[in-house]
Amino acid sequence: MKRCIYPTSLTLSCVLLSWVCAPESRSQISPDGTLPAPTQVDTPDNLNFTINGGTQAGGNLFHSFREFSVPEMGEAFFNNAADVQNIFSRVTGGSVSDIQGVIRANGMANLFLLNPAGIVFGPNARLEIGGSFFGSTADSVVFSDNVVFSATDTNPQPLLTINVPIGLQFGLTPGDIQVQGNGIPNIDEISPLPDPDNPTAEDLSLQQRTFLSSIEGLRVAPGKTLGLVGGNLTFSGGLIQAPEGRIELGSVGANSRVNLQTVETGFALNYDDIQSFQDIQLSGKAGVFASGGRGGDIRVRGRNLTLTDSSAIRTLTLGSESGGSLVANISETISLSGVPTDTETTILGTGTFGSGRSGNVEILARQLVLSDRSEVSAFTNNSGSAGSVTVKNNESIEVNSDSFLTAATTGAGNAGNVTLETQQLLVRDGGEVSAFTTSTGNAGMVTVQAGNLVEISGIAADGESFSAVGAASTGEGILTGNAGNVTIDTGRLITSGGGNVVAFTDGTGNAGDIEINASESVELIESSPLITSGLLARTRGTGNAGNIRINTPRLSVREAASVFASTESVGQGGSITVNASELVELIDSGSGLFAGTSAQGNAGDVMIETPELQVLNGATIFVASEGQGNSELFTEIGDPGRIDINAETVRLKDEASIVALSETGKGGNINFDSTDIRIDESSVIFAYGNESQEGDIDFISDILLLDRNNSAILTLSNNRSGGSNISILPQNPEVLITALSICDTCIIGASGTIIRYFYLPELKIDFPIPIDVNSLIREDVCEVGVGSEFIIPGSGGIPPSPLEPFSGSALTELDWIEFPPENSATVPQPENAASEEEFQEPEYKPLVEAQGWIVGENGQIILVADSPTVTPAVPALNRIDCTR
Repeated sequence: MKRCIYPTSLTLSCVLLSWVCAPESRSQISPDGTLPAPTQVDTPDNLNFTINGGTQAGGNLFHSFREFSVPEMGEAFFNNAADVQNIFSRVTGGSVSDIQGVIRANGMANLFLLNPAGIVFGPNARLEIGGSFFGSTADSVVFSDNVVFSATDTNPQPLLTINVPIGLQFGLTPGDIQVQGNGIPNIDEISPLPDPDNPTAEDLSLQQRTFLSSIEGLRVAPGKTLGLVGGNLTFSGGLIQAPEGRIELGSVGANSRVNLQTVETGFALNYDDIQSFQDIQLSGKAGVFASGGRGGDIRVRGRNLTLTDSSAIRTLTLGSESGGSLVANISETISLSGVPTDTETTILGTGTFGSGRSGNVEILARQLVLSDRSEVSAFTNNSGSAGSVTVKNNESIEVNSDSFLTAATTGAGNAGNVTLETQQLLVRDGGEVSAFTTSTGNAGMVTVQAGNLVEISGIAADGESFSAVGAASTGEGILTGNAGNVTIDTGRLITSGGGNVVAFTDGTGNAGDIEINASESVELIESSPLITSGLLARTRGTGNAGNIRINTPRLSVREAASVFASTESVGQGGSITVNASELVELIDSGSGLFAGTSAQGNAGDVMIETPELQVLNGATIFVASEGQGNSELFTEIGDPGRIDINAETVRLKDEASIVALSETGKGGNINFDSTDIRIDESSVIFAYGNESQEGDIDFISDILLLDRNNSAILTLSNNRSGGSNISILPQNPEVLITALSICDTCIIGASGTIIRYFYLPELKIDFPIPIDVNSLIREDVCEVGVGSEFIIPGSGGIPPSPLEPFSGSALTELDWIEFPPENSATVPQPENAASEEEFQEPEYKPLVEAQGWIVGENGQIILVADSPTVTPAVPALNRIDCTR
């Protein structure tokens, strides 16, 4: 046994050592004694705490603590009376409340925990209360009779007249709130589906119920409010739930006052008078849920809202009642980013797995940015209808890298609408803005109002999806739902690198229409090697394709981009209408406007109205019927539509084309109403009917200039059963056509008659117009192939078409040219005849009808005995024998 030589020093040393080495003996929950009826705290083990006493005023009970923390595996039990409706607890000591255990209260009382210094909820924090819960770093609670229960000013105030709370008042530096946890678990591990490949709606609903009930974290009773309001809010894998109730997340700045309002599910917060906000962040698969038989409401208010790592804010409806809504009102930026390699996504949205309607999603922010498999969505997987998605901001919306902003249905319920109001919408690298259905429900509409710009570009990194704004009915199920319309109002629309605006259907439902209103321009450019950029309206089923309408000053389609309306089944194809107040330019091979059918359905029309149309460098305007599809399914033949062009000037150059093509049906018609049409350098205007008759080509133009270098205006048919016309007339009857050239009729098959005619209806033959017969006959005539006719209708009894009778009027008499005797050495020459070096005396043959015509140097029409040969600009036409 050792002696104590220095008892005083030894005693002091033992005391100091006991302070350092002994277990913490201070209470983690301790009252401050500031209330008239003070709070009492009892603990047998410094782990579990029973809270008694406090000051009660009516249905309100007040507690005041110097510190308030709950250790892991511990409990703080508010032992309140049954008549208590609200428990208000303040922490005045300046230390952060660290909640690692359970907070419990009796009955249905609501619990408010105020600590201006901050609050931390650990992974094992739990709530076992019957009412609503608010954790806040406000300085005080404000009541309707102007009484304030303050955590920073503990001077006693009369509490007997207090009724309901009306607000939370914050100080200069609101404390932060943290929610920690292990993140959202894998739903398939917790509640696997009986048949993952073919899940029923009931299976999915049960899976969600099981999954949500297994999630740990902060949870209030069904139908109640869980609110966290403070400075910065940070969720690091933390999970909170208010089944069928309400969640309020608020992050505010200095001296803010948040107003409280009682609602059926507890309390709603109002931030109308607040100018300064702070940030809310969710990471590590954090989750905020207000789901149940009836989906609850979620409200988020702050400066910036950031979700990463497959975190989620969702309210799901699992029963028959209508679900609540999700509103995120953020003064700066909402940013969602996922994990590119993860099968799960970062989500902000609503949905229904039951027969009840899901709620709407409303986002208000200066910017919204989605990237790396993240989504803002409202969906239905059952008979209940999905809600709508509305995004309003004053700067930009970005949907990037396989992310999507959507309203969708995969069940019998209808999807909602998607409405975006912004200055700039950017959809890139496989991003998607859509309303779609994959089942019997109808898809909603997509409406974009972007003051400056809509840009849709690129494909996903894996090449499996392209950037798009659109509405669709698509998938492998029973597709009877209709797709909605797509409307874009903007300054400029740009699609590139595989980006598209789409409206299509793969089933019996009809596709919607696409309408583009761009105050500056529409630019469709730079297709991806995997997919064309542009506008697409398509049907692959019995449903009809939608129409495409473009209203803009300037439309530019180049680098293999296109505007495409098609049907690949019995559904009718859509039409394309372009109204461009300045210019339409189609440039480069693969670029153009296309309306086609490859099956029984008829193709739509292409209609263009603009001052200037340019089709250059292999670009095309194309309507086509390529067949009747599978002969076992389709017995009728789809027809191509027509092409109507109303433009002051039309320019085709460098292998450009305007084509109406039918592989099995009759050809489509091509109509021009223009002042000036010029066709240069192997360009072609072409109407082709393979099995029936080709279409008509009608020109109304004062100037028609056709380059003789392999350019052509053609109508072709493999069948003699019908006939079609090429007609040319001026807009101004006082002006003659400057120049023109038309390839001969080309016929393959049995003998028959196909009629072509060229007419100038305003040119009165019986007017005193001098006709120089010598200038019209330049070479003697010779035999041509099967019967064709060349008719110039006018007055004097000549009919306006080959199918109409003579009018009975006297025919105009023309002076015949007199040929010299056979032994004469001279040939009569017109005034503008060429020199002797340019001509050799022809060998005279028997006089026959003119078999064709050419254009002289001064634009005169010259009848010739032999049909001129024109090499078609379209290589595919060279297989047709045009020499007969």
